[in-house]
Amino acid sequence: MLPPLPGVADGLDVRPRRLGVAQWFDGHTLRPGDIEISGDVITAVGLPPGRAGIAAPGFVDLQVNGYRGVDALSSDDDAVAGLRQVLPATGVTAFALTLISAPVADVDRGLARIATIRQTQSRPDARAGATLLGAHLEGPFLSPRYPGAHAVEHLLQARPDLVERWLATGALVAVTLAPELSGSAEAIMALTDAGVMVSLGHCDATGAEAAAAFDRGASALTHAMNAHRPLVARDPGPLGVALTRPDVVLMVIADGIHLDPVVLTLLQQAAPGRIGLITDSIVASGLGDGTYRYGPIEVTVAGGKATTADGRLAGSVATMDTAVRTAALRWGADRALAAATSVPATLISRPDLGRLAVGATADVVVLDDALVVRRTFCAGRLAHEASGDRTLSTR
Repeated sequence: MLPPLPGVADGLDVRPRRLGVAQWFDGHTLRPGDIEISGDVITAVGLPPGRAGIAAPGFVDLQVNGYRGVDALSSDDDAVAGLRQVLPATGVTAFALTLISAPVADVDRGLARIATIRQTQSRPDARAGATLLGAHLEGPFLSPRYPGAHAVEHLLQARPDLVERWLATGALVAVTLAPELSGSAEAIMALTDAGVMVSLGHCDATGAEAAAAFDRGASALTHAMNAHRPLVARDPGPLGVALTRPDVVLMVIADGIHLDPVVLTLLQQAAPGRIGLITDSIVASGLGDGTYRYGPIEVTVAGGKATTADGRLAGSVATMDTAVRTAALRWGADRALAAATSVPATLISRPDLGRLAVGATADVVVLDDALVVRRTFCAGRLAHEASGDRTLSTR
């Protein structure tokens, strides 16, 4: 990395820097050309192309339960905050920490921790790293009919006192809930009125119940085709309704396990431009096979598949860069990159994320032509560089 200019208090290099790439991704389409950053913003796009590689907006992952031995719910504060420094190796520059169903006191502590990290990450002395957007509560307002790996004893109806309490933390960015539960209609309206994205998931909702939830403001389906009432001939369920509504995004886990490759293709063809990628990564991601503690449950990873003791899938060990490559094989690079950038950014109403444009924050991932991460910039600071990659130029 180029050394910072003398006198720049926070170490941010304000000189114009060309990335030396042959293509750049504007959030929708790959275009020939290079980009330039200066300080923490993008100052030019579409410059004469460099030698090779792609500049894309930093990846946005809205479902991170953990990574490399860190669990969002149970690890200590410093370890959880440290995810900001390790996730850029996977191309992620913005993420939501997911808290699964657990005792209410544990959720309270998790939200308080996330609120604190969000406050401290913007300090001038904070290390370069991905932006923690906030918390994604995946539970406890879920159906016992489709709990997935969630412990049924921790599932609750959508209690208004908890909705109000957790909103008051200021930490929420997304909530996954089952719309058929008591109190869910009111919860959806309260959450969306506060700017929190609501996604349906782990639910036994009929098509009519799902449609009513989307009418109230829910805007996504969590890990589509997994852990929800299925689509059948005379009951579309949440999936069938989501596929027919242009205002709904289907979030998918492209890890080669949760969805068959043909199904991955089918979803994109059925809802082009409305498929977003999530990793649903857990504590074991990046560590290999073994037994791990994931929130209040124990999971075993074998051959890249994470399961509970009774064989239920328990999140994934995917990373966003591997998900992008898996999706690109079925959809093409443009749609795979959009699903990791502009689609999730739009879903949570963050137009400052997921795009490369003059004046935009310089959250950039530099990929080689095989979509492997070479460098990641978080607000203009180099947060990750692959070994031996020294191609940044100054002009």
